[in-house]
Amino acid sequence: MILQDAVLRFAGDLLFTLRFLCPLILLYLGYRCGKHAKEVGIVSTMTGFTIYMVGLASFQFGTLLHTEYLELDTFYIPDFKKIPAFPSDFMSVYNLSNYVYVFGMVGFVVLTEVNLTRVKRLKYPGQLKYFFSILSISIQILLVALRMFDIVRKGIFFIVQAVPMVIMSWLYLSHFNRLLAVRRKRLVWIFYAGMLIGGFSNFLQGFEDEWAYSVNAIVVLVGAFMQAWSWGEIPSLTELNWLLGLRRLIVIKRGSSVTLFEHVLDITDDAALAVITGAAFGGMSQLLKEILASDEDVSTIEQGGMTVYFSNQEMFTTILTTSAKSEEYGYRLTKFGIEFGRKYNETLKDWQGDVSVFEGSKTIISETFD
Repeated sequence: MILQDAVLRFAGDLLFTLRFLCPLILLYLGYRCGKHAKEVGIVSTMTGFTIYMVGLASFQFGTLLHTEYLELDTFYIPDFKKIPAFPSDFMSVYNLSNYVYVFGMVGFVVLTEVNLTRVKRLKYPGQLKYFFSILSISIQILLVALRMFDIVRKGIFFIVQAVPMVIMSWLYLSHFNRLLAVRRKRLVWIFYAGMLIGGFSNFLQGFEDEWAYSVNAIVVLVGAFMQAWSWGEIPSLTELNWLLGLRRLIVIKRGSSVTLFEHVLDITDDAALAVITGAAFGGMSQLLKEILASDEDVSTIEQGGMTVYFSNQEMFTTILTTSAKSEEYGYRLTKFGIEFGRKYNETLKDWQGDVSVFEGSKTIISETFD
C-alpha cells in the first residue's frame, strides 16, 4: 500500500511537471518554426503556423494558472466570479489566453491563404480572393459580439475556427502530395494526425480533473510535436517550382562512359539547351570520370549556373541537369535509376551498342517526373 501510494505520488508529480513544462516546450517549438519562417518569408504559412503555436502555448499557460494558481490568473481581483462574462474575459490570464489561441488560428488561416494566393494564384468561383480569411475574421467578430451578450461560451470559438483552419491546411498540403520527399515521410498524414490529437486534447479539460489536465498536457505535446515536425519538413510552396528547373536527363554506361539514353525535360524546349549542356560536361570531363567511378548514391555539381545531379547504379549512372536546387531532384533521379535498372539490367549484360532499345525509358520518365 505504501509503495502504491508512493508510485501514485511520483506519477502525479511527473505529470504536474509536464503540465508546467508544456507551455515552455510549445513556445520552443514556435521559436523553431519562427526561425524557419525567416527562410521562407515572413508572409508565409510557416509564420501563420508559428503564430498558431504561440497561441497554443499561451492557452496551455493560461490553463495552468486557472487550475493551479487562481490568484495569479485573476490579477488579484476580488469577487472575480461575480463579474459579467465578457468583461471578466479581460481580467483573467486564462480567458485572455483563449482569445490569443483562437486569434492564432485566424492568423494561420489568413497567412496561409495569402501565401497560396501569391505563390499558387489560388482562386475561387467568381474570382473572389481571400474567401476563407474573410470568413474566419467575420466569424470571429460575430462570436466576440455574441460573447459580449453572454450568448456563447469561449469553447465555441475553437470548434468554429477549426473548420477554416482544417480547410486551409488541406488546400495548402494538397499541393505537396505529388512530392516524393513528402509522401515517403508521410508528412501530410502525420500533420493531420497531430492536429486531430491536439484538437481532441481540448475536450479532456471538460472533465475538470487533475489527471485530465495532466493527460491533456501530454496529448497536446504529442500532437504539437507531430504538427511542428511535419510542417517543418514540408518545403515551401516555391519548392513546387522544381518542375520548372528540369533541363536534361542522361543515362551513361559505367566503365565505357557511353550515353545510353538522353532526354530533354525542359518544358520550353530551348534549342540552345544541348549546346549549354554539352559545354558544361565538356568542361568537367575529368570530374565526370571520377564520379562515374564512385559509389555515392546521389551527388551534385554546380557548373555554369546549372546544378548537375548524379545517381550511380551498378551498371550505369543517371545524370540530371537543372537550373535550380531541390531535394526533390535527388529523390526523382534515384527513383528513375531504380526503375531503369529493373527494366534494362538484363539487357545491359549483353548489350551490343544499339541505343534504340532504351527508347522505352520515356515511359519511366513520364511516371517519375510528371
